[in-house]
Amino acid sequence: MGYKKANGIFADVEAINLNPLEGAAVTKDGYSAVLELGDRGEARLTLAATSVSSADTLDVTIQTSPDGSDDSWYTAGTFSQVTEAGSERKVFLLDRFVRAHFDVGGSAVSIACTLLGEAA
Repeated sequence: MGYKKANGIFADVEAINLNPLEGAAVTKDGYSAVLELGDRGEARLTLAATSVSSADTLDVTIQTSPDGSDDSWYTAGTFSQVTEAGSERKVFLLDRFVRAHFDVGGSAVSIACTLLGEAA
């Protein structure tokens, strides 16, 4: 996957899907699947919330690791707290592995969202 830049040089990118594991609304804390990016050190991600139940929140943290082991994950960055429908796009510097952590707040949480982007 990729595209041709204005100067004619091909830019090689890889699609990233860090949606919650269930693929449905986020209702509890959890992680996305772990993706191995190899030597791609940057990701441009968009968090898009299409439905947020009243008085509920969602915090999304992007975590990265050089080797994917349990004790090597660290925070690459965070999105603004989700309290209503909308989207945010951010750039993250990453190691070899990446995942998203979803932290929900509220009583009857049901937040429909997607977390997609590309790594270069």
